[in-house]
Amino acid sequence: MAGTVKLGGRDITVKTLTVSDVRELMEQIGKDGEKVKSWFDLDIVDRMFDDEVPVVAVARATGLSVAEVGGNYDPQEVRNLIDEVRAQNPFFVAMMERVVSAGKGGSAKASLAPSSKPSAT
Repeated sequence: MAGTVKLGGRDITVKTLTVSDVRELMEQIGKDGEKVKSWFDLDIVDRMFDDEVPVVAVARATGLSVAEVGGNYDPQEVRNLIDEVRAQNPFFVAMMERVVSAGKGGSAKASLAPSSKPSAT
């Protein structure tokens, strides 16, 4: 499955990340995370958009480089690109939401489907 979004007048195809893609991304995110000492060490796209989908995932899903994603574009176009990555990758997004929740002290309990939410009991 793939979607398309406009970025700087270009049609950008957004693909569904494979399990292998996600594994490689998580390894990269882990290595990159070791270098981050403060919020200012994050890529500008990660700082501008409060989203669980990091810029490296946007780059992987689109074939763009991280620098290209953070290029001379209207922020709304970049937001639309991130939203399309989210739409094409619900399993990755659900996993990243659990990772972020665990990092904030929440439960890292895995769900069986990206749309399932833990019950409030």
